[in-house]
Amino acid sequence: MASCGNCDLTGLFPIEYTGIISVSMSTSTEVTLTATNVVLTGPTTGTITMSAYPYIPGQDRLLGVSCPSSARAELKWVQKYDCFNDTMHFFPSWGGAASVSGDSITGVSLEREVVTYQSMNADASSGPASPYFYSTQTDGFNLIYTGRPIAITSGRPQSYNILSSVLPANTNLYLSSFDISIEPPTKSVVNYNFVFSLT
Repeated sequence: MASCGNCDLTGLFPIEYTGIISVSMSTSTEVTLTATNVVLTGPTTGTITMSAYPYIPGQDRLLGVSCPSSARAELKWVQKYDCFNDTMHFFPSWGGAASVSGDSITGVSLEREVVTYQSMNADASSGPASPYFYSTQTDGFNLIYTGRPIAITSGRPQSYNILSSVLPANTNLYLSSFDISIEPPTKSVVNYNFVFSLT
């Protein structure tokens, strides 16, 4: 049974990076009950979702943009379980789609641009005087992010070793999605999603 200590403060959560807003981890194990009432277990896989500030105190928190801007990338993984060695293998599906929208964000680039077009955003939820924006969006492949807290190259599959205080030693995480969103003058956030196996 899990315990909940009264001194487990989120602000003191042991993580290797600064500027983390939130981290969540979930796992599941493949469990099957046969017709003869035998329980079979397979691999245990999981996901980690992380949200963070992409700057440090004193740095430009809007990363060089003056209008709402964003970038996102996806990297798909084929997961194959090796039952003889009780190991889950992750094979990359190359050419992860990516896009950038709005102003040029410091530390963000597309390795391969395919198509560029105009987009717009009008939101009156804060009142009819809210501004609306036209922006340029470019779709392509292989997003490169050199910023904080974790630099990524979505077109070159790599593993990450984070949350070493929570996960077993040498657990590799594989990036499945990434996005950064900047909304001047207030908000700048980067989000990561990882997949991993405990098998």
